[in-house]
Amino acid sequence: MFNRFRTSVSPILVLLLLPCFVLSQTVQFLPPFQLEARNEDRIQAIGKMGSFYYLYHHSPGKFPELLVLNDTGALVKTQPLEFIQPGLASSVNILLQESTMNLVVQEVKGNKHFVKIETLNRDGAAIKPPEYIDSTDFQQYGMSAYYRTVSSPNKKHFLLYRIVSGFSSIQILFNGIVLNELGEKISSSFFYLPFNSEMETIGNIFLTDLGKLVLPIHDKHDNFKLGTTLKLYYSSLKSQPPVMMDFYLKENKPAELLLDWDESKNRLALGGLYYSFYSRNIEGAMTLFIDLEKKSLDTIIYMPLEKSFKKQLKHRIYNIPSKDVVNSLRIRYFDINKKGELNLLTDLFTNAALYGKMPVNLPPNPDLPSSNRQAYYRPVPVGSANSPLQERDISNYFNSTNAPVIAPTPPRIFNNERNTATTNTNPLSGGTRSAGNNLSGRPVANERNFTRNQTDILNNTAGNTKQVFDAGNLAATNKTLNYKSVLFYTDSIHHQPKKSWVQNFFVPGTEFSNIIVVPGEKGLGLVNYELNAKNLAYLNHHRFASDGSVLKQAIASTTDPMLFYKRSSVIYDKDKLLSLYVDPQTGKLGLALVQQ
Repeated sequence: MFNRFRTSVSPILVLLLLPCFVLSQTVQFLPPFQLEARNEDRIQAIGKMGSFYYLYHHSPGKFPELLVLNDTGALVKTQPLEFIQPGLASSVNILLQESTMNLVVQEVKGNKHFVKIETLNRDGAAIKPPEYIDSTDFQQYGMSAYYRTVSSPNKKHFLLYRIVSGFSSIQILFNGIVLNELGEKISSSFFYLPFNSEMETIGNIFLTDLGKLVLPIHDKHDNFKLGTTLKLYYSSLKSQPPVMMDFYLKENKPAELLLDWDESKNRLALGGLYYSFYSRNIEGAMTLFIDLEKKSLDTIIYMPLEKSFKKQLKHRIYNIPSKDVVNSLRIRYFDINKKGELNLLTDLFTNAALYGKMPVNLPPNPDLPSSNRQAYYRPVPVGSANSPLQERDISNYFNSTNAPVIAPTPPRIFNNERNTATTNTNPLSGGTRSAGNNLSGRPVANERNFTRNQTDILNNTAGNTKQVFDAGNLAATNKTLNYKSVLFYTDSIHHQPKKSWVQNFFVPGTEFSNIIVVPGEKGLGLVNYELNAKNLAYLNHHRFASDGSVLKQAIASTTDPMLFYKRSSVIYDKDKLLSLYVDPQTGKLGLALVQQ
């Protein structure tokens, strides 16, 4: 039986960035508990509250369960969640607080879509009866009845929202409900906004620490206008109409924008990649700082991609023009830390073998724990972790009011990261993402065909005594794929921006698609699997240092069990990562902890 590092109960992956930039870390897997790994089950890491870890477990045809584990990884309680009805509930969002957790459940009964709140204590017992806070005519609204979700940076407020088109060709309907940390409804509102789907796109919804909504709309980067008009709608979601402010951005046109709050100067920050109107290509990254109270644009920072850096990004990419490589960049993560330092992480993905000479959008990758700072539409399996909903084409983003009624799937569970994502029950898309337009939802061609067997091998480990995973077949597949993570960074005064990039091993639909962003006080980290020279998998860590250098170190050996079982993982308590693994000898599940 696997027994490495079981003597300590403290978080085990210590990633320290010292002044000399030396990394030191260990890895610990807590002992496996009673639950066996079964392909038909859905299991999701939720997080930690007090000294207990929490998992959501669902078997077909049964009530979901809340699994409570102590700090040694032992299962101490299994609590059935009987208020989540199999066949009725379609999504579950869990908001962990210091001593309680709020479950936001969406379900369909007959022709009605309902939203209800259930509050549990640390033992998983209900504190009060479920409270219904909203109902909608599902027959009329179809899939547009479902709410998507986002939480404030301090996780004290939580927004359920939907954006609906179809009532008019020149406007959209926004409907939102704000909850406090106790799961109580504190405000709600709806309003119509002018919108031109051919010329404009919707950015990411943002909720401030005070529970106020920020909704950005800006011109598409590929329309014929020379400049871009950015419109911000600011609302407390009460009786007053939203405040609208607009800013003209001239010839540099953002493709997509992620939002964060700059605590150092109490202002809104929007970051993303931008196209030049003249070249029609991505030319770099941009960040805007806006004072919401003064309705003024403080600063715009441009971080251009120099010709030499573009050349670096083409490393190991053949038969594709440099401009197409750069144009495949998509924003992943945006953060302004407490010091005012800026981190904007982007991804570059190409697949020359499947798509000839043209790069493609990043394929489905559901397991990037994050906040509303992340972009990327990703179809996801039921129960997968941290999968905010986002789509690039606005025509796909909206569901018309006469959308067909689709039977809800088994409930999906999401944690309380900054974007806690509701789910899309459309069986054709199977995916979720946070507020906004952004990346195309089209999947990689033949992805299911060339990853299905490998995924089965990774997930179906019960009874498999082979401890070392030989990924030679995945390595052969990966020769046609190229994945890079590119970081734009500035210091607190935003002088001398720097850029860095790293190469990652990436195969869609497997644990090798888990490239997890782990923010920390010492910089931005990436945790993912890579292969050694013998095609054996090991857990790797990249750390982007503030001087632009990148530090790389293995944090688990090729003989360790693989993390991210069912691609489940969640970031909790700032820079700690909770994941699942399977004991290769017993086939039972265990907790794995990562800290940096």
